Amino acid sequence: MTQKDFALLLQEKESFISKWESGSSKPDLETAKKLQRLLKITFVTIDEDVVEAEKVEKNKNSEFTLGDFIKKARNNRT
Repeated sequence: MTQKDFALLLQEKESFISKWESGSSKPDLETAKKLQRLLKITFVTIDEDVVEAEKVEKNKNSEFTLGDFIKKARNNRT
């Protein structure tokens, strides 16, 4: 499929497709959702809370770093 064909399918400008393909730009959230529907794919999402919990579990027996204390302080403020 050419960039022109893909742009027509997505109802986007061909220049946008070119920028995505070259990595100089990324589609916005609505366009990404449209891509998922049209291409029948699912993009991976990251739940930051899950990632943080995995880090904590991994480091249970390790020493805390300065970064860990900063993250803890930030989380306690909210």
